[in-house]
Amino acid sequence: MTNRRLRIAAASAAAIVILLVALIMLAVRNAEQKGTPADAAERPNVQEQPADELEQRAERPLDGPAYTIRIQADDRSRQVSETLYGIFYEDINYAGDGGLYAEMVQNRSFEFGNPLYSWRHVTEDGAAGRVTTAGEAPLSENNPRYLVIQAELGGLGVSNSGYGGMYVEAGKAYDLTLYGRVDQGGEQLLAVSLRERDDTEIGACEISIVSGEWQQYGCTITAEATSEQAKLTVLAVKPGTVSLDMISLFPQHTWKGRKNGLREDLAQMLADLNPKFLRFPGGCIVEGGSIGNHYRWKNTIGDVAERKVQPNQWAPNYYQSFGLGFHEYFLLAEDLGAEPLPVIYAGITSCHGQPPMVPLSEMQEYIDHALDLIEYANGDPETSEWAAKRAENGHPEPFNLKYLAIGNELWGTNYYTRYKMIYDAIKAEYPDIQLIFSAGAFPNDMAYHEAYAWLAGNGNPADLVDEHMYQAPEWFLSQADRYDKFDRHGPKVFVGEYAAHGVGRRNNMEAALAEAAFMTGLERNSDIVAMAAYAPLFGRHGYTQWQPNLIWFDQSRVYGTPSYYVQHMFSNHVGHYILPTEITAEQPVPSPSAVRGSILLGSWMTQVEYDDVMVTDAEGEVLFSADFSEDNSLEVWSPASGNWRAENGVLKQSSLDADVRLYLQQGQDWSDYTLSLRARKTGGHEGMLIGFAVQDPDHFYWWNIGGWNNTVTAVEKATGGVKTIVSHSVSQGVITGQWYDIRVEIRGGMVRCYLNDALIHEWEESTGGPLFSVSTYDEDASELILKVVNVSAEDLPSAVEIEGKGKIAAAGRAIVLQADPAAENTLEQPENVVPQEIAVSGLGSRFEYVFPAHSVTVLRIQNSY
Repeated sequence: MTNRRLRIAAASAAAIVILLVALIMLAVRNAEQKGTPADAAERPNVQEQPADELEQRAERPLDGPAYTIRIQADDRSRQVSETLYGIFYEDINYAGDGGLYAEMVQNRSFEFGNPLYSWRHVTEDGAAGRVTTAGEAPLSENNPRYLVIQAELGGLGVSNSGYGGMYVEAGKAYDLTLYGRVDQGGEQLLAVSLRERDDTEIGACEISIVSGEWQQYGCTITAEATSEQAKLTVLAVKPGTVSLDMISLFPQHTWKGRKNGLREDLAQMLADLNPKFLRFPGGCIVEGGSIGNHYRWKNTIGDVAERKVQPNQWAPNYYQSFGLGFHEYFLLAEDLGAEPLPVIYAGITSCHGQPPMVPLSEMQEYIDHALDLIEYANGDPETSEWAAKRAENGHPEPFNLKYLAIGNELWGTNYYTRYKMIYDAIKAEYPDIQLIFSAGAFPNDMAYHEAYAWLAGNGNPADLVDEHMYQAPEWFLSQADRYDKFDRHGPKVFVGEYAAHGVGRRNNMEAALAEAAFMTGLERNSDIVAMAAYAPLFGRHGYTQWQPNLIWFDQSRVYGTPSYYVQHMFSNHVGHYILPTEITAEQPVPSPSAVRGSILLGSWMTQVEYDDVMVTDAEGEVLFSADFSEDNSLEVWSPASGNWRAENGVLKQSSLDADVRLYLQQGQDWSDYTLSLRARKTGGHEGMLIGFAVQDPDHFYWWNIGGWNNTVTAVEKATGGVKTIVSHSVSQGVITGQWYDIRVEIRGGMVRCYLNDALIHEWEESTGGPLFSVSTYDEDASELILKVVNVSAEDLPSAVEIEGKGKIAAAGRAIVLQADPAAENTLEQPENVVPQEIAVSGLGSRFEYVFPAHSVTVLRIQNSY
């Protein structure tokens, strides 16, 4: 994931105004909140309070607009996708077990690699005996291990602190269930308690195990105190041997009151987003890192005691209990009012350099899994085996599945072949199911273009194409128009995963602004972009493998990031029709920053030679040249790594290390220049790295010739040390021992790259903006919805002109998210960056409005006919 630091000109004196005062706060759902306001679907969590300073700022007299936004309010030619904004769930960062799934016990069935992981032996009152695990005569063959307590004296047992401590609230009830069997000594009494870290008891109950056969038992514990570091303790009170399994503790109050349910505050955060679809269960986790560990949906339904525990690929000692399984995902989608969108295993392993794959001769099993899933979701229990299982699980009505994604982040011929086999089988039996094809892991690499070429060459066998984009913030700014000229005749687009990744991968306002700018393009093109989802969804503090994430939490608290509130604003304020909207600059706007800076030479696990390096300006005047024939040839260069030497009139690099660089110690202000040189590979795995527009070690471009194991050539841009592909990728390697003539031409923001005089790449660098906008019309509310993103450091006074026959109200409301680019929310300050709502007046068919610096604004204006 990448991040791009956006730095636009400092605010002028005319733009210095009173800062926004957060008087209308968007309340962050937490564990203590209950219920939703009556208008939650439209404005969840918004508290209406006066906001005089924000109103004054928006409506203050203007010297003249910097921009004019023109809206064609009568146009009804393009509809907004009904499924545009949704959510993507994957069990990463302890999003499921330890997160959304409300189970408080970790390793409840003793099936981790270490069967007693997360469990501790407990002895009291001189207790003696042995605590171990066994596998003879288990409760379930799917989960063969269980706990055995052999007590010679009472007071022997175990404790479990869950995921870094259990959160319990005074006065709240918690349901304990377990399976037990007396193996020796007759009836056994279990003392069950919640305790503080120092063993102070804060709630208790008792269970009598009476049978020599497995039976389920339960009791309820009411907490007498609040604790964030509580633990569950289970003790055998009498001498004897007792076996226990599936020791489980749930808060009695879960979201929607479901048994085996969801943590209420986390689920409510999802509901407040008003998502139109739920993609599950991943992500790379669909393939599980190996064929043997891929996600088998049939193992995740039915009795939780029968669901086979499976290692989670994201971290050691991270397992999936599958208590949150496919049935629960379907229920969650239903409760959210969202379309369920499962991702199925396609017989090939994603997120893997050399992916293992199921032989074509064995694919029928996996095709059947896909067909059976459709039956489970939609079939008639009277005629369908899998639909009958759905009914047995408490849901006789169909889930009305409409979408199915085949594989995740897959590409290449092996994927295309397996995809087509599954596609043909599903379409033959269920032609109305919308099938989703993977375009790989990146938004502009060679695999992405090959994927679309394969579709076009095979009759477009896909309803949607899944595109993923984890890129720098400035990439998202430059791609706000990505779909403006997209082919409308092929499959629709599913932006299945995206997030702006900046320096340190922070969940800050800078990332949120970039995503919001990009989302204006998604919404403007939602006739072709049918679905979009930020990813990942959840991150648990102290248990993360990936960031940034949309929602962060610990055992008791939760908060939304600035990116969360951008998603919230867009998904809760979207109309039915896309209105043509045009932004015109009314005052001189600085041209895009030129591509400028020095040069570097480098390699990646490759030995290379360079010669005849020359930099000339636009008029052909030589700014720098080196033929490495002198003994002091390297004095003007600064090696950051590698083994560099000038020998026999050639610059040689002999190291096989990764990321080897040699910087020229001049030229940081160069622009409009041409870099030319000769280069050859003498050994190793890849090709040559030709750096240009180098500002410092963390900000540069380089032309990666023969990168990615000598298979692909592309230009990458580094911002804050994070690299993003900015050119098209081409299938181009280099031949060891062969000299190549290399030329890079820079003219303003235009860059052209030549290899042996053949033009390989050409593009114009532009960040876009600073103002981004999209408009829609909400038929139900008779409101025009104008979204405007200002990524600059200045307030931007703008004129809004609404053309059409409708009557424009004189007053409306604005929802504004505004903060410094570095601002973040935290567990301690969950509302540092949240939207505010203000009343606005002085509206009409033409009005003037100031869009604050670093802000996202939603204007809702009555427009009746």
